Amino acid sequence: MHAVTAYPLYASGNCCFITQRYELDAGELVLDLDIETEMVPEGRLCVSEQAVRAMAHELGLYVAGDDVVVDNERLTKEVATLREENQRMRSAVQRILEATRLSKLEDWMVPA
Repeated sequence: MHAVTAYPLYASGNCCFITQRYELDAGELVLDLDIETEMVPEGRLCVSEQAVRAMAHELGLYVAGDDVVVDNERLTKEVATLREENQRMRSAVQRILEATRLSKLEDWMVPA
């Protein structure tokens, strides 16, 4: 099987075998299953990206779109930056608490 950008001329019915759609959305791919059929209409079985997504959904699978992939990459970088900042802050607080302990400031502090 392989992905193509349009229904091949030899596709069964020249459309998606499952949905019978001829038209494709911008950027949508077609999955050519490389399976010849002798059914009517004769030709190669091809399935639209929309049909593949619908089948995945029915199986409980999620197919991420390009926008989700880009968002995930951006958020991964953001999380890494926040982790570094968090580590710096925790280290600073730890140094402050250690300095307080060493200076014995808590000995003269009176609870409110």
